[in-house]
Amino acid sequence: MKLVLDDAIYIKDGYDKVKVKVYDIMYLEALKDYTIVVTAHKRYCVLSGIGNLVKEDPHKVFP
Repeated sequence: MKLVLDDAIYIKDGYDKVKVKVYDIMYLEALKDYTIVVTAHKRYCVLSGIGNLVKEDPHKVFP
């Protein structure tokens, strides 16, 4: 999950990239080296620690 465009982010889900709108994200859950991105419809597991994820400049959209 490294790409943010406007109000959406792209998350790698298996072999596909899925577009997730930022306002659809309910919360982020930290699990060691992974972050779970939770929406109303699905949970995505991202191989990046939550600290590293929110420190990246494009991810400043997360409060």
